Amino acid sequence: MKNAAERKTGQLADHGKLFQAIFEQAAIGVALVSTSDGKFIKVNKKYCDITGYSEEEMCNMDFNSITYPEDMKSDFEIIELLKSGNIREFTKEKRYIHKNGEIVWVSGTVSPLWDPGNEPGYYITVVQDITQRKRVEEKLKAAILKTQNEKNKSEAIISALGDGIIIQDKNYNIVYQNKVQTDLMGEHDGELCYKVYERRDTVCEDCPVERTFNDGKIHMTERVVPNGNGLSYFDLISSPLRDPEGNIIAGVKIVRDMTEKRRAEEEVRSTKDRLQFLLDSSFAVIYTCKPFGDFGATYISENVTKVLGYMSSDFTENPLFWQDRIHPDDKERVIRALESIFESEHQILEYRFLDKNGVYMWMRDELRLIRDENNQPKEVAGYWIDITKSKQAQEERIQLLEKEHAARTDAEAARKLDRMKNMFIASTSHELRTPLNSIIGFTGILLQGWSGELNKEQKEYLEMINSSSKHLLELIIEILDISRIESGNIDMKDSVFDLRAVMDEAIRTLRTSIKEKGLDISVEMEDISIRSDRRRLLQCMMNLIGNSVKYTESGSIKISAKILENKVDISVTDTGIGIKTQDIPRLFVPFTRLESPLSMKTSGTGLGLYLTKKLVQDVLGGEIYVLSKYGGGSTFTIQIPVEFKKIRISLPKKNAGFSNIETTGRIIKSKVDI
Repeated sequence: MKNAAERKTGQLADHGKLFQAIFEQAAIGVALVSTSDGKFIKVNKKYCDITGYSEEEMCNMDFNSITYPEDMKSDFEIIELLKSGNIREFTKEKRYIHKNGEIVWVSGTVSPLWDPGNEPGYYITVVQDITQRKRVEEKLKAAILKTQNEKNKSEAIISALGDGIIIQDKNYNIVYQNKVQTDLMGEHDGELCYKVYERRDTVCEDCPVERTFNDGKIHMTERVVPNGNGLSYFDLISSPLRDPEGNIIAGVKIVRDMTEKRRAEEEVRSTKDRLQFLLDSSFAVIYTCKPFGDFGATYISENVTKVLGYMSSDFTENPLFWQDRIHPDDKERVIRALESIFESEHQILEYRFLDKNGVYMWMRDELRLIRDENNQPKEVAGYWIDITKSKQAQEERIQLLEKEHAARTDAEAARKLDRMKNMFIASTSHELRTPLNSIIGFTGILLQGWSGELNKEQKEYLEMINSSSKHLLELIIEILDISRIESGNIDMKDSVFDLRAVMDEAIRTLRTSIKEKGLDISVEMEDISIRSDRRRLLQCMMNLIGNSVKYTESGSIKISAKILENKVDISVTDTGIGIKTQDIPRLFVPFTRLESPLSMKTSGTGLGLYLTKKLVQDVLGGEIYVLSKYGGGSTFTIQIPVEFKKIRISLPKKNAGFSNIETTGRIIKSKVDI
């Protein structure tokens, strides 16, 4: 996608739009004229209003077709002076022939637009319609010359003029001001003009009235007057006022406000400067080249030095300079694109170009065919943009995509392997559990004496077989659960249940171990109902409580639960042997058992806490925490989501359906009898 600077640069590259801003903004007539044949290239609406022709009609006409014949010769001389470079602009008053045949007086300024070869390719002409003023001015002169004594009639005419009119006697006293001049400068009848207007004690050095008094001719000068908004520009035109005998008795001075015209001219110059600045400071390199042959460059913007390190003259003085620096692998493609520009008229290319430091840079080249007024190929205009960084980023993206693809392939292979592993574990665990259950069952029957009395040694061996089988079965079940969790094949069966009932069931299941050690166990919790996977929560609590029983030789175990916002905290605290600080990070590592005085006395797979953590995080959506002091007991806490509201919620009935139980938040403390 192009950014704003690129779009602007693209417009600048098209000569048909070069001065679009001028045409749209100027409050006076502005036209762009070809120097080769005087054809109008572009005119604004004001120019059309002055001539009476539409823009389409004007662009099919040349400059001479609207110029009054008697003014053509002087126009030709001015054009030659501009071409020679002796003058940079010229202002004159001249006549146009309106479409309806009438004569239109204009004040026009002509200035050339120079191309890279320092040749004027176009002229900019700025005109202001002064027909009405000229007519009034001519009437004024005629009236003053023919009716010097008819003061009232003269005053009526000059009062109607749009310019300020001042009549001064030969002592430079103001004897008359029309309304325009009075509104502009105030009433100053009888005062010396140089005192009230110029704040001087003597006549101005360039006073046009003084020169008129000296030679009886018409004279003109300029004045620049500061005002609140900047500067105002005036033309002062003086002419003699004679008596019937032809003697000069006064001077008539016309004060013409030229501020609007000067500002328009300044805007034209400023716009030209801005356009040149944009060409020179753009990130793009603007160029024009021949539309045939060697496609040699005819113009290239100065910022080519910034982008590529070369001077613009390197390209314009050597037609093959740019071709010689195109990467050999790209050169043929670029030349073919240029040769086909007559058909497509628009090309966008990307190729490598050798900069002055000997490094190939990636350039984006957008070029268009420019045609003349006869629809003949005139030149190719375009611009270069350095896209080296974006090309490098694109290459990096491709490499990244390739790496991602490889990673996805590896991940898929890993998932396939993981599925195979899970299938193996599930199949193997099923095959192992069946004979293990048989061993446990039959050793239990033998130990109970159903097949006859056992001696002490036989009984000892059978108890070892039974214990080892149970330990192996526990390991298989835990491995299977972990495998299901990691493969995402474990289903969560949620229901609404009473949390205290889960704690009681876990304690009842472990009552034999608790009773054997003579431990005190208590439950302290709110009357809490939650929605979760009851079986998995029970499995977690049995693991945590069972762990506390294993590593607590005497003392107590406390189970507590409370609601914190939308979660429930369930803690199991014991007075057991505790855990060393450095060993806490290893608690949840699979197949890891910490060294302790009780390790040899207690059986375990090293998977209980790891499985509990997986169930809490991956199935119940919670977290597990541990606090412990070596020799001072441990507290394991699980935090899982709960729907807890002080309203009636649904709980399962004993047989079917649900019963409504109100959660009161009442804390129940009780010691559990084993």
